Amino acid sequence: MDLLRIIVFLSFSLLLLFYPGDYWLTRVFSQQDIWEKKPTHQFSLHPIPEVSTYAPYPPISAEGVYITDLSSFTPIFEHNSKLKLYPASTAKIITALVVADIFKPTDVIVVTKQITKQDEPDWQLMGLVTGEKITIENLLYGILVHSANDAAFTLANAY
Repeated sequence: MDLLRIIVFLSFSLLLLFYPGDYWLTRVFSQQDIWEKKPTHQFSLHPIPEVSTYAPYPPISAEGVYITDLSSFTPIFEHNSKLKLYPASTAKIITALVVADIFKPTDVIVVTKQITKQDEPDWQLMGLVTGEKITIENLLYGILVHSANDAAFTLANAY
């Protein structure tokens, strides 16, 4: 008896699962024209800007430039766009913005690690010494004016 109930339940479940509905019957018996043309939605695309006359590019001193039109993401100007550039100064600016948001300029922190030219010969250094107490304001000057990596490292560790 239980097996019969299960089989009947499963067969009705599958029947209802694959039943297509009465959409076609509703359309036929409600006397609507099945083949009537429906209004279509019109959409327009923004035209891609095209430069017909090229002006001479201005002289640039940057290693790489990539400028796009924001509405269509079309490249307008590029110079060494495939060149790999290191975002060191950009990372320092972001570090300075985060530190300015979190700390007060008068807060004092202690330098936890001294970085020397022997450790990192390519870095710009402020010359911080382990255990030195220095204000956030002075470290921000070191990052933003002198581009000191050890100041950015110290502030990142203090965060």
